[in-house]
Amino acid sequence: MKQIMFKIITALLVIATLLPLAACAPQAKSYTIGVVSPAASMEPVLQGFKEGMAEKGFVEGENVTYIYNGPLGADAATLEAEVQSFVDAKVDLILALATPGTVAAQKVTAGTGVPVVFTPISDPLGAGFVDARGLLLDTAAKLGVEVITPEVANADEIPAVIAAMPEDIDAIFCMSDSMILSKVADFVAAGNERKIPVTAVSRPHVEAGTLMGFGSEFITVGKQTAGLAAQILNGADPATLPVEESEYFLFLNQKTADLLGITLTDEALKAAAGIIR
Repeated sequence: MKQIMFKIITALLVIATLLPLAACAPQAKSYTIGVVSPAASMEPVLQGFKEGMAEKGFVEGENVTYIYNGPLGADAATLEAEVQSFVDAKVDLILALATPGTVAAQKVTAGTGVPVVFTPISDPLGAGFVDARGLLLDTAAKLGVEVITPEVANADEIPAVIAAMPEDIDAIFCMSDSMILSKVADFVAAGNERKIPVTAVSRPHVEAGTLMGFGSEFITVGKQTAGLAAQILNGADPATLPVEESEYFLFLNQKTADLLGITLTDEALKAAAGIIR
């Protein structure tokens, strides 16, 4: 029976804050957006967000100012302090990147009326951001695939998880989580040693040696998120905005396939948005 380790549901979501937006009356001519991020891997998301905002008329240096102090790591207290500084500065909107940033933003902004847009989220159900359940376990059961999902609290625990992987697993899936993806090279090394494929969620991970990546392009995700932010700054009530899921793209690594003795079918090659040779 096949076993895999991780699965991701990448969603773009909006926190509906408890109090009315202060900016719902006269619209300001300029805006301030605070950005909280735990990891450098989220930089493409911010880049795409800024590009998307500019396309919608919110141009950095003209009518938008971004407060961004770089990736802060996953320490909850540090992230919460950053979000609190945004609240104190009375920003018009907060962009929270990845699950740690979003958890901090959700906690600190509760009851403040400060709208938060967050993305990408690897496990919106488990993190408590949405009530809907992904279809992973049901789909796996129908296909006869056993799914094991060990959890880690921090990056230091990842080597132990890799070492404890069952000997008979057939594949490893690295979820779209900044902490997990920071160690993608370690998963690739383990997969190559066992001659099993490692898959992840975007082109950079395929370039790093995973067999395939099927997931969101972070710049595209950022641009899509900008659409939600623009609506809010234009006066939309966050509570009325729908949950959005980002578009997925397939990337393949021919070198890794050759190393593992795996033949990539013509159908798969044609479906790929990019092939690393």
